[in-house]
Amino acid sequence: TSGRSDRQPVVKLSVARGEEAFSMANELLDLAREKGKDLVPKEFRLADETLFEIERIRPSANENSIDLKFDLHDDNMTVFADIESYHLICRNLISNAVKYSNRYGFVNISLSK
Repeated sequence: TSGRSDRQPVVKLSVARGEEAFSMANELLDLAREKGKDLVPKEFRLADETLFEIERIRPSANENSIDLKFDLHDDNMTVFADIESYHLICRNLISNAVKYSNRYGFVNISLSK
């Protein structure tokens, strides 16, 4: 049984590396899709779209006991941009912050002018 327990950290590390590689491959595919499509800029509220991505990533953060904090200075702030690109960038930034945070840590997301 000691041989099996000695391999457990290696297996966990292998699984974690596999998940990271899968995540990176998905991000590259998303970027490739974004590059090949036409951008459709429109005006939208940053707070709403950022909160959407925060809530999307929250389960992953909760698994690692990482607190997501959203500091909003102006909830009416709007931007004229491609909303899908904004979601992709926002999701990548927040998920990377969660991925590289220590367990029981926090990620502070802030929007201001």
